[in-house]
Amino acid sequence: MNILTGKSITKKFGNNEKNSVYALKSIDVTFEKGSFTAIMGTSGSGKSTLLNMISGLDTPTKGSLFFKDINLKELDDDELTSLRNKYYGFVFQFFHLIPVMNVMDNITLPNYFTQEKRNEHSLKKRARSILNDLGIEQLATSFPSELSGGQQQRVAIARALINQPEILLADEPTGSLDSNTSILVMEQLQRLNSEHKQTIITVTHDAKVAAYADRVLMMHDGYIVEEQTLSKLDHYENKVMYLSQLLNSIGRKNK
Repeated sequence: MNILTGKSITKKFGNNEKNSVYALKSIDVTFEKGSFTAIMGTSGSGKSTLLNMISGLDTPTKGSLFFKDINLKELDDDELTSLRNKYYGFVFQFFHLIPVMNVMDNITLPNYFTQEKRNEHSLKKRARSILNDLGIEQLATSFPSELSGGQQQRVAIARALINQPEILLADEPTGSLDSNTSILVMEQLQRLNSEHKQTIITVTHDAKVAAYADRVLMMHDGYIVEEQTLSKLDHYENKVMYLSQLLNSIGRKNK
């Protein structure tokens, strides 16, 4: 079952045709419920713009993006905000935790902006369950300044999950982390997908991150130029090597 469907998505910046730039060029794309997809490409390939379309943070110049049977282009700003808060969770490169709030309060904050608010007891029970799944339940009363980068990113993941989103969007989720911490965070995302069937879409330029996904969309110059399904039987190192070589070959081919 497709949870997201993009049809002929085009994004143009600038009104003057002579000076305009096309970030996306008539892209058709689908995402299945429960899948883990990495959108990969170098800087300027269009991957972040595509993520903005998927999330409803931006609208295409042409084409349509459907969440199930809802055409995001037909929603007004308030409706888009409500849809994002209900169905989407966001994880960013920079953690965006509120420094004066402890971990529990940071995690539960999104619930206060939704129409379907939980009572305090059930909200904190869910938060503790997520913290336990992410291996940081002991940090509930700690403040962001007391946490490592990896711990802060896992708190950010927990915050993204508190409203039980159908889609988790991760924009360069390991960009601010060292290599060892990046592995811990990506393993947590992979486990959320495999054990809880969480739909995950991540944007990255790093083959080491993309190799955790089940499917990789390779972007270049506003197009999806390659789509690969990564076999669960392959060794992680082989996936990283393959994706690195593929990215390099696409870059050389399109020079």
